[in-house]
Amino acid sequence: MRPVKAVQFRYVASDELASLFEDFRLMCNDAVRIALKERPRSRFALIEMAYPRLKEYGLHTHYILSACEVAYSVYRNKGRKSDPYIERAFLKLDNQSYSLNHLLLRIPTTPRHFVYLTLQGLELSSLLHRRPDPQERLHHGHWSRGQHRLLEGDCGDADCER
Repeated sequence: MRPVKAVQFRYVASDELASLFEDFRLMCNDAVRIALKERPRSRFALIEMAYPRLKEYGLHTHYILSACEVAYSVYRNKGRKSDPYIERAFLKLDNQSYSLNHLLLRIPTTPRHFVYLTLQGLELSSLLHRRPDPQERLHHGHWSRGQHRLLEGDCGDADCER
């Protein structure tokens, strides 16, 4: 198991960001329905099957790939007792789809259109660029920017994973 460092930040969501959360949740549920119907054998097969439908949302392509990742992991869960459904609105960002400058997070919605989110809380630069304790077993001995999951509400998680 890989170690994961998580840093929690508070934020104030705009209407545009709330709409992006909901659209991503709907995209994930559409991809789950496609997976249940088509029975893909890999995440990449699901992307090929779901891409035309999810492209209709008009969002950045990174969200299509992330929604298919989420949907495939939910679909492949062997412990489920009924058809999966994602209830909570959230957003999954990969490390290439956002820009983080101090506590200002720039999130793309459509190509060349962005939502800016000011994170409130700890000093991010001191957390990401500090010298790690030698006892901590982190990948390559330092923290790095990675995938982020934003949860709807007044508080979100920013996960630093590799």
